[in-house]
Amino acid sequence: MRLEAGHVPLVPAPILAQASRSPKQVQLHQLLRGCDVVALDEQGAHRVGALLRKSKTRDIADGAVVALAIERKADIRTEDAKGIRKLIVAAGAKVNVVQGRE
Repeated sequence: MRLEAGHVPLVPAPILAQASRSPKQVQLHQLLRGCDVVALDEQGAHRVGALLRKSKTRDIADGAVVALAIERKADIRTEDAKGIRKLIVAAGAKVNVVQGRE
């Protein structure tokens, strides 16, 4: 696991908001405690909005994940890579996407 190897996952704040919608997300909440939550500031929000416009998608959380990965040159781990890949292609970026849980 990346945490055990000293890698602290980055999580955009909109992902934390999604996870907080349901008290049934106990495992996800536990994982998020070991992550660095990255705020979505005004400049970041504009980047996400532009990316969503360019990709013709609407998921702000996915847009925030991709924008952060591009900015920080980070990999993305997701259980649903389809929307993520569409955003990456629209951005014209190279981002490694890993499907599934760690």
